[in-house]
Amino acid sequence: MASAKFNLRNPSSNQNTPIVLVFRYEGNRIKLSTGEKIHPDDWNDNKQNVRKSFIGSVEINANLERKKELINRLYRESKLKGIAPTIDYLRQAYNKADEIETEFDFFQFIEDFIEKQKPQKAKRTIISYVATQKMLLEFQKWRKAKITFEAIDMDFYDEFVNYLIEVKQYAKNTVGSFIKELKVFMNEATERGINKNLVFRSRKFKTLEEDIETIYLNEDEITTLYGMDLSTNHKLDKVRDLFVFACYTGLRISDLRRLTKTNLKENYIQIKTKKTGENVYIPYHDTVREIIAKYDGEIPPIISEQKYNDYLKELGELAGLDEPINTSRTKAGKVVTETQPKYSLITSHTARRSFATNAYKNDVPVIAIMKITGHKTERSFMKYIKISKEESAEQLTNHPFFRKSGTR
Repeated sequence: MASAKFNLRNPSSNQNTPIVLVFRYEGNRIKLSTGEKIHPDDWNDNKQNVRKSFIGSVEINANLERKKELINRLYRESKLKGIAPTIDYLRQAYNKADEIETEFDFFQFIEDFIEKQKPQKAKRTIISYVATQKMLLEFQKWRKAKITFEAIDMDFYDEFVNYLIEVKQYAKNTVGSFIKELKVFMNEATERGINKNLVFRSRKFKTLEEDIETIYLNEDEITTLYGMDLSTNHKLDKVRDLFVFACYTGLRISDLRRLTKTNLKENYIQIKTKKTGENVYIPYHDTVREIIAKYDGEIPPIISEQKYNDYLKELGELAGLDEPINTSRTKAGKVVTETQPKYSLITSHTARRSFATNAYKNDVPVIAIMKITGHKTERSFMKYIKISKEESAEQLTNHPFFRKSGTR
């Protein structure tokens, strides 16, 4: 019966000593390199791994488990193939397979992945990927231990989340964003056959999130914006028109940038969205037709998203959209509440939320709205809708159920 265990090359040493994999089978004994070194004080001989108190134990122990699984797999495969598992054969197969498996550097993979995604993904998505890559590198430096695919288990998850919350003092949704992109990297590596560690798919390896008060503009507010006389300010005039256009189409700014005359059909707008790659068909709102006519059959010109968001806040303030909005979020483990005027919270994405929420309030079928917004499930769509309890009650006031006379 085959067995594998780890020994320290020099357990009485006063300095780091190599960890050796000893494999016994059919009366044979073979010693293999693990590439790892540890001080004897940090080695738990009973558990055959590095003590948890040692920074970097997660990565080293994960690598040791991978090496043990590798030699056992090579031994089983040799028996199945009818190949005599001689010491020389297993040593050569182990060294060759180990070299191939370890050549996929975690960060090199992420670098390659991001480069390949640049032509396909929205700029915002690429920025998020790069930010996560940098944060993982920073975390690796802070922990003083190399991050590998094998090391990303629940211990790693707990340490990474704790680092983001306690050390970096990030908000809960920011932490969730980093975890989300890490799972994207791991999933892609798994699909390519590079990663075999599936702990990241556990329900406990979750993306943290909390519901933050995000705003939308109701139809009266959009009408107020659209009715402003901005003839003396061409810059704000164009920004306002683009925003209102988005409020009635639900398109992301990444898709607005790609709209051309060829997308503007007679009765609808048709475009293959950049984020989901799906074709959407959007019926014209009367206001959308007016804006297209104003710009000679095209849509208003688009500026950088940062300037666009700045000008939107300026427009909102000019329009008197100063309703106080309370926002609460968890930051560094504490709930922080702020009160801000509504105009200061307007961004390019507000238009998309406004489209979905106003369409929903006007009883447009949910499935029809989802065909335009691209939401896959009604649950995710309903999280997107921003409607207060008071607004919900007002909607129900005229519902036939509440208008029926009582019966005796």
